[in-house]
Amino acid sequence: VTCNITSTLLLIKRLLPVLLNSANPRIILTGSTSGLPQSGRPEVAFGASKFALRGIADALREGYRHQRLGVTCLNLGYLNTEDPLSAPLAVAAQRGEGQLIPVHDVVQVVRMTLSLSPASFVKDITLPAILDERF
Repeated sequence: VTCNITSTLLLIKRLLPVLLNSANPRIILTGSTSGLPQSGRPEVAFGASKFALRGIADALREGYRHQRLGVTCLNLGYLNTEDPLSAPLAVAAQRGEGQLIPVHDVVQVVRMTLSLSPASFVKDITLPAILDERF
């Protein structure tokens, strides 16, 4: 709760004035598939804190729409955190046998989100592993 909610709110409060002065202000919050409705996961505090991030994103979008703040909630499934980005994507994708997402894919999604023009933004992205039966 401290990491996912409190620190997020405090950090955004400090960074928001600087972000709003940029040409294309963007915030990407790291959510989780565990924070989605009916995720089927039993982690109460973790799931609730990730669900709260979606609420933070919604409130920021509405509160700063006229300042053109784009806020994305990236809902990630289980990640392959063992292989570094220096590992070949094909190798990282093999780990977990379809149950883990290579960090390479997360980087690619973030790059895409940040590359959009100021005329649009990505609201939510759900990125589960291909064999995650919940999705």
